[in-house]
Amino acid sequence: MSPSKHCSRVWKQDGSEFCIGISLHGPDFRRACAQTIQAGDLEQIVSFYADPLVAFDIMPPLQFKDLAKYKEIAWKQTFVNHFQFPITYQVVDRRIHAEDEIAFAHGFLRVEGVSKKGEAMEMWMRNTTCLQRIGERWKISHGHNSIPIETDTMKGMSNLELVLLVH
Repeated sequence: MSPSKHCSRVWKQDGSEFCIGISLHGPDFRRACAQTIQAGDLEQIVSFYADPLVAFDIMPPLQFKDLAKYKEIAWKQTFVNHFQFPITYQVVDRRIHAEDEIAFAHGFLRVEGVSKKGEAMEMWMRNTTCLQRIGERWKISHGHNSIPIETDTMKGMSNLELVLLVH
């Protein structure tokens, strides 16, 4: 990854590359976003998103184009109303590629927690995030979360373990 004027340094850890300089809510977008999600702070979570946005997520509908609907269905109904907080939320093997006004990242998300019914849960998802620089801030303009399917049953498989291969 080569630095751009908004990505002045590259930080590498555990095979992941992070663009330092993409900032929103402090100097490290990734860390601030993860901490907000771990706490289940609905208003802060949606503050990371652009409006309008396009989001493809693991719950219906096939796409969201409205931040208010994405907030209500994906974040409030499916996430915040489901878990006891705090939860564990990890971003693994994240690769961020940034230019002056646009950035994209891809990697894996691991969520572990206890539901409000008291059930333990852990899941892995694939994630792609596209960011747009709006003024002095980066905002998520497109997000895509997915889980693999078992081809025999066509059911989602969120319980897979991540194995990172060293290239």
